[in-house]
Amino acid sequence: QVLRRQHRVKMSSAILEMPSLDGLNLQENSSIPKVLVICDPDSLERCKVEIFGQSCLALDCEGIHLGREGQLSIVQIATTKCCFLFDVLEEEPSSDIILFLKSVLEDESIVKIIHDCRADSDALHHLLGIDLKCVHDTQAWQMTLLPSLGRLNLNDSLTTFDCPINPARH
Repeated sequence: QVLRRQHRVKMSSAILEMPSLDGLNLQENSSIPKVLVICDPDSLERCKVEIFGQSCLALDCEGIHLGREGQLSIVQIATTKCCFLFDVLEEEPSSDIILFLKSVLEDESIVKIIHDCRADSDALHHLLGIDLKCVHDTQAWQMTLLPSLGRLNLNDSLTTFDCPINPARH
């Protein structure tokens, strides 16, 4: 419900200040990735420069009851330098933003890394006509390597492989 209320007003293009970073300023020279909301032609053009030419991207989707029957609100794509939040809530499959996402997410030369892509993939396919290709699903990888552990959430998978956890996920 909170996500739905937040998206009644179309998001504005901006570099977001992240309060959890204790006031660190996200400047061009910073080693901390910037966050850019993509919701109009200008912001879309700015992100193309960073995304084109990448061989690997991180991917996640957010929405309400994510899947074919739900609502897709945000598609997140990250490089090592920037995280892009694509506001897709009111976008049609023929919009420039969705067509760009389709070109990137269906590109077999770019590896998309995601944890448990089932609901995300279902929503992208049924709601936006995007078929994920060249996906590395970290949950499927963990299930293949250590099936006795069952399906682990992201932080449990990270802990299992001695990687730092994501403190934003509990």
